[in-house]
Amino acid sequence: MAQFSLKAGASIDVLTKPELDDSLKGAWQEEMTARGRGMKMLRFAGGVNFTSAAGPTGWVVGTPAGLTPSAGYIWNLRALGLVFGAGSACNVFVGDTGSTVATSHLVDHDGSAATFHTFHWGSGQEWLRAGEYLLAVPGAAAIAITGFKLGLVEVPEELAWKLM
Repeated sequence: MAQFSLKAGASIDVLTKPELDDSLKGAWQEEMTARGRGMKMLRFAGGVNFTSAAGPTGWVVGTPAGLTPSAGYIWNLRALGLVFGAGSACNVFVGDTGSTVATSHLVDHDGSAATFHTFHWGSGQEWLRAGEYLLAVPGAAAIAITGFKLGLVEVPEELAWKLM
């Protein structure tokens, strides 16, 4: 710090330009980090190479890696679109194992024998936490899933109340 002498004999400490810059930069970075932990709209889409087997078995959305939130975040699901190679009903499950077997809990069902399935959820209706996965299960064996699109809102766990 720079030091100045006043006529009264008192001394005062004043920040130098580099010290002031460092102080302001730290506060600015903290503010930007806090803002970055807000709501984020995310969209995932792509081609799929999956064919159901007897069982029934399904496709973990986003496989091969599987889509799941990072630790400390929650996904509020908004829309899922699936393209089938042939007409079939479709069930959507949420589970915590990434397994392709429909043993998780059912979150939606489309009973129509369609090749395009769309599922929509309202704010706060369906959630995925870290380590949970969506599983799309065709209503019959030998049904190919060829594409998908998933829309969601990601929030830190402590801000999930904003979506209710």
